[in-house]
Amino acid sequence: MNNMERKVVVATFLLAVIYIIAFNLNVPYHWGHGERIIPQLVLNTLWLLSLILSVVTLILCIRDSGRRHLENRTGWVVYMVMFGAVGIPHYYCRYGRHPHG
Repeated sequence: MNNMERKVVVATFLLAVIYIIAFNLNVPYHWGHGERIIPQLVLNTLWLLSLILSVVTLILCIRDSGRRHLENRTGWVVYMVMFGAVGIPHYYCRYGRHPHG
């Protein structure tokens, strides 16, 4: 991956964490005994941005796996598609951060 692709992947991870935190701050509101802390429009915007960046990140990781000489590329692609929340960070930490070679 080049530097821009790495930045997109890391931004996706950070945005997902921010969304999870923001959503969980509103859990008491959804349970009926608390106030809404984060406005719904902000949560919806974070969710949409997270969704779009997640799809872009999946595409970047699949494309990067095609540029590498992996022993089991098909296995990695299936792993990333089926278990994206675990598969994509695993692929990124194992291969994506490192130069092709």
